[in-house]
Amino acid sequence: MPEPVVLDPAHLTGGMLSRQGQPLTPVITAGAAPTRGLSSAQVWMPPRHTSRAHLHHHTGVAVLVLHGTAITLWWDDGGHLHELPQTAGQHLFIPPGVVHAAINPYDVPVIAAEFRDNPVFNADNELMPALDAQVAARLARIRAAA
Repeated sequence: MPEPVVLDPAHLTGGMLSRQGQPLTPVITAGAAPTRGLSSAQVWMPPRHTSRAHLHHHTGVAVLVLHGTAITLWWDDGGHLHELPQTAGQHLFIPPGVVHAAINPYDVPVIAAEFRDNPVFNADNELMPALDAQVAARLARIRAAA
């Protein structure tokens, strides 16, 4: 029978730069925990940083910001760009198949916990490089207005 396990991101050595350009540490993921349908990571987003535009074809994503303010950019089926600011304590859900990116236009790092309904963290993700210029432009506009 699987047993509960406590995993502390501060004591894990798996820190990495994800395919979408986010510094993160996978925490709950197959191999580290007896999971069959959930994974998590601790995300650290430096000031003035963006992730690359991407989507998860079959994986829902939940993000809980613990410190700072992030903005999630997302594109609807018509290709229109939308944004959702998220401050500490707020939860965000991104359904499977929604193209998105995260930006931190501020001078304070963002620390977040990210949860996915996939047992292998970062297993279901496709980069959308044609949208990265829009991500960079949105970051620049917010910075210029500050």
